[in-house]
Amino acid sequence: MATYTFFPCQSDGPALCFETLELDGDGYALAEAGDLLAKHATAAFITVWCGDRMVCSVPRDQAPAVEMQRALRWPSAGEMILH
Repeated sequence: MATYTFFPCQSDGPALCFETLELDGDGYALAEAGDLLAKHATAAFITVWCGDRMVCSVPRDQAPAVEMQRALRWPSAGEMILH
């Protein structure tokens, strides 16, 4: 697991808060970014970092696509697919 930091940002850029979560991979972080946009009504976008690596920046208008990706998410490294 890795520590991801989420920064809900206003349209002019500044983040008024941040959240950190331990997650199993970037796919989970992307899905969580969509959830956090729903919780932070004033956020225009969310940036996600894992250490000093920027994972993604999700604009509010792309949040529905993030939710779709959650449903279609490929497993991250180390996950098993059982048939």
